[in-house]
Amino acid sequence: MDFSVIENAEEDHQIVFDHSTTEIPQTLRAGVTEVFFVSSHITEIPKGAFTGHPELVKVVFMGTKISAIEPGGFNGLVNLRSLEISNNPLTSVPLGLFKDNSLLDTIILKFNQFVTLEKGLFDGLNHLEDLQLQGNRIEFIEDQTFDDLVNLEKLQLGKNNLTAVSTSWFSNLKKLNTLRLYENQLTTIPEDLFTNLPDLREVSLQGNKIKELSPNLFPHKNKIIKLELESNLLTSLPEKYFVGFPKLKILTLKNNQLTNLPPVLFGEMNDMTELSLQKNNLSTLPKGIFRSLKRLHHPKWNGCCLSKSDKVSPKNIANYQCSPQHFPCSSLTSQCRICRILLLC
Repeated sequence: MDFSVIENAEEDHQIVFDHSTTEIPQTLRAGVTEVFFVSSHITEIPKGAFTGHPELVKVVFMGTKISAIEPGGFNGLVNLRSLEISNNPLTSVPLGLFKDNSLLDTIILKFNQFVTLEKGLFDGLNHLEDLQLQGNRIEFIEDQTFDDLVNLEKLQLGKNNLTAVSTSWFSNLKKLNTLRLYENQLTTIPEDLFTNLPDLREVSLQGNKIKELSPNLFPHKNKIIKLELESNLLTSLPEKYFVGFPKLKILTLKNNQLTNLPPVLFGEMNDMTELSLQKNNLSTLPKGIFRSLKRLHHPKWNGCCLSKSDKVSPKNIANYQCSPQHFPCSSLTSQCRICRILLLC
């Protein structure tokens, strides 16, 4: 057996095993509390692999060849706070795997090959705050899978193969503030999906196939800071849809199929820093549509996609009536402050 360690890549409390490592070592040097297996050739985690290391608080398997974890693989890790198993050919983990790891606050299982998530997988993890499952092949999540995660704040389910989402999945996640469902195969979003999520602040739905949004989709919209809706199939938005989002800073609507916008779409958004509308089918914008954005400040106008003949300032942008000739894509620059606010090309 070979337990090659990457020298000079760690603090005293850390140890990193590289590609030459083929199994989990039974002994570690004194003082180590964090273990990293990076591109190692470990293929499985056997039962009791860590029973002699109750002092570990962080374990990472990144880019290894793990394809199986036996029941009891993490037994004995009673002080574990953070676990990452990412970029592996792993298709599932056994129920009860985390029964000794009730103090976990972070689990990262991204970019593996999970297809389903079963009820009971995360039972007992009521200290968990961050769960990352993006980049798998998840098609199905059993009801009550997340029910024990009462302190969960961030849930990442992006880049999977979900064709539908269920309100019941998230019914116990009262403290959730970030939900990412981007780049799945979603065509609709249940009207009550966010009803039981009173502290939601970031919602990522971009890169799906969503055609319309329910008028009552965001019952707790007064707390939302970031809302990503780009790269869907939206053709229209309800009147006053973004009224009542006082804390919204980022709203992305680009690369949809919007043909027009209602005269009143936005409410007061004094914190708004980005509103993207480019790559839609908009021919005109209603006069005064940006009226509620009048408190935004645009310190630099150089390179703005508005033509020089257009006398537009922060004072009169609220009443400006826009049409495509005002926004030639060739003049769009990443440094342009106003273009980051009114991205239309």
